[in-house]
Amino acid sequence: MTTMCPIPQNSLNSQHSHLLPSQLESDLRFHHLKGAHIKTLDDQTVARLEHAREERTLVFTNRPLRINETIFVKINKSNSSRSGTLSYGVTTCDPSTLRPSDLPYNPESLVDRKEFWAVCRVLVPLQSGDILGFMINAEGELHLSHNGTSTGMQVCVDCSHPLWMFFGLHGAIMQVRILGSTISSELRDPSTPSSPNSTPNSPSALCSGSLDPILNACVHGTQANSVNGTAPNSPVSMPESPISPSVSGSWNDECTICYENMVDTVIYSCGHMCLCYTCGLKLKKINNACCPICRRAIKDIIKTYRSS
Repeated sequence: MTTMCPIPQNSLNSQHSHLLPSQLESDLRFHHLKGAHIKTLDDQTVARLEHAREERTLVFTNRPLRINETIFVKINKSNSSRSGTLSYGVTTCDPSTLRPSDLPYNPESLVDRKEFWAVCRVLVPLQSGDILGFMINAEGELHLSHNGTSTGMQVCVDCSHPLWMFFGLHGAIMQVRILGSTISSELRDPSTPSSPNSTPNSPSALCSGSLDPILNACVHGTQANSVNGTAPNSPVSMPESPISPSVSGSWNDECTICYENMVDTVIYSCGHMCLCYTCGLKLKKINNACCPICRRAIKDIIKTYRSS
């Protein structure tokens, strides 16, 4: 059953006017730090693609997101003759600490940086006038709505750290506008643990970072080339074993499959750490794949990164 999410009145989109709330917070803007091929307009509320080859097209919010705050973004202009969609995500990296040259051509390469980055893509077809809503709740679940209809949880993040949102314009998406934001009146305790039954509805995210050297806040998905995972607040515990080092343990153990590469991957949901990422990807592709240690089913694999 789909749920309806409000769309702001100043969207200038009469097709969805019956869903509009009465007020929006108007302090949210795009940050002055942006990709070289993006131009910001209208008091930093509009981002426009300025280069046909879509090279460096990242833009950030000017402040961190608030818990239970829904950010509304309108697709101002799209080109149906081109392929590609909107990328978006969250990061612990303050955009003020970056330079334009730090921003890559491909947003997904951001996951190789030392900060936490979660990169997603909007999978539903987008047209001019569409309204997207992005909200992170107290459990760290990032939810997406499209024209008032929820598309579900997209990724889990550690919301105990400040998180800036970013967008990448690609293909058909030529221009976007931040309309404003609203905060739910039903605020919940940020310390509430994530639900073990909450799983994202989209396979469209890449995540990495060093908020936790074992469990990075990532999405559960099916793309073989993605760094998929679960939230740091997840109730999954890390077993203590000679081939499953704890956070304070050694990182020098060899992969239990190839015996060549260093262990750098956690199995979800049992939590054992006994594989390299390459072997983990191969194992995950096998039907009814299970953990080499406890034989529990493998739901996902999580690549880990050194904290140093």
